[in-house]
Amino acid sequence: MTAKAYLRQYREAVAELKCKEQEREMLYERATSVSPSMNGGTPSTGEISDKTGRGAVSIVELDEVISAEIQNLKQLLTEIRSTISKVQDANERNLLTYYYVCGFTWEQTAVQMSYSYVHVVKNLHPAALKSISAIIGENP
Repeated sequence: MTAKAYLRQYREAVAELKCKEQEREMLYERATSVSPSMNGGTPSTGEISDKTGRGAVSIVELDEVISAEIQNLKQLLTEIRSTISKVQDANERNLLTYYYVCGFTWEQTAVQMSYSYVHVVKNLHPAALKSISAIIGENP
């Protein structure tokens, strides 16, 4: 895996994490919402509890899957932050943090660092990727 692909995982994991958390919220909303009976009659007590029981079991199972996925994503985020923290040069470390962790654009990163866009993209970013490559053991 290239250094750039490794670092891009952070942004992708953050987006996926948000999606999973929204999925879990929707799951709980569905589980706690009450919907009126459309057939006009009163369903039997056994039907309600059976349907509710099956729904509760599937919600718990899905919640466990989502929770495990969230934990894996959080672990990946921690790993990438740790890798970035090992970069020796502070400017490179800051660039990687602004762009890959904070999600800034290249323009925002350049302004934040008080450098030109060209310097950030043409000089600093390639140097930072080279540092990450050395840390993750990527062969050039």
